[in-house]
Amino acid sequence: MTIQELQAGDLLFVKDASDLSQAIQEATGKYSHVAIYFDHMIYHATRDKGVIKEDLAAFLASHSQAIAVYRYPQINVEKVFRAAENLLGKPYNDSFYPDNDAYYCSQYIASILPIFPLSPCSLVMAIKRFPLFGRLIMINLGLLCHSINLGPIPAN
Repeated sequence: MTIQELQAGDLLFVKDASDLSQAIQEATGKYSHVAIYFDHMIYHATRDKGVIKEDLAAFLASHSQAIAVYRYPQINVEKVFRAAENLLGKPYNDSFYPDNDAYYCSQYIASILPIFPLSPCSLVMAIKRFPLFGRLIMINLGLLCHSINLGPIPAN
């Protein structure tokens, strides 16, 4: 697919090589980041800026690794676009706790386009199955316990 073929509402799934991305890819199956495209702009949640929109060219320049595009044929473009715009400026959800008015990338996409099944992510599961990912979450949370539930992750 070329850039010219992107349509409003297309989802962009990113795979890259950073340590955190590798841990997320291990936890979710293939990809470490997801964003949505509208009119040459990319809407997504970033760790340093929260929920933002940025120019497609800038997004592509900062995500030079593999990008896969998914098109949901039944999307209500206007409704999803309004939902995406309404969440701009929200903070990034470093804790992965649900319901805290902050968003990580897949949580943001799931809230504006609820088409993917999500499964609860517990810290116990994260530590046992994905040690690096679990440790990174614990560091972000400043936690020493192992029995809290985190927000949803995309189901495989």
